[in-house]
Amino acid sequence: MAVALGAVLAAGAATAADLPSAPDFALRSVSGQNLRLSEYRGQPVLLTFWADWCGTCQAQLAELADLGRRYAGQDVAVLAVNIDGADRREAANTTASRLGLTVLRDDAQAVARAYDLGTLPVTLLVDPDGRIRGTWERYRPGTTGELEAELARLMAE
Repeated sequence: MAVALGAVLAAGAATAADLPSAPDFALRSVSGQNLRLSEYRGQPVLLTFWADWCGTCQAQLAELADLGRRYAGQDVAVLAVNIDGADRREAANTTASRLGLTVLRDDAQAVARAYDLGTLPVTLLVDPDGRIRGTWERYRPGTTGELEAELARLMAE
């Protein structure tokens, strides 16, 4: 189910200040760097949660990687949080190198719990102020188009 919070803003039912803040976190990337979500303040972030065993996650990751390449140089970050356990670390590393994404490891699923994930994949659009502008659960054809439309609206503000 897509919750298009951007549509709520467009309808005038809420202001940006009414939107929930994205919980900050620090995770290690598959390349070994410790990254914090708040380090990306000042730019939009597409934050996606996925697992290696999730087939629809793999399809969405490929589309998000393409989206990230299209917006390269426009100060948009795509962060993919892998919630598999440590036993699946190599698979996440392979996906990261194949797609060229920044993949973060949430082996203990502490960040996933902070975001209260119900299903996978889950993708959030976080605005430059750290507020959640949209949430998309599950992947289906068209999801990435919806994400891109919301991202374009955000960048036009």
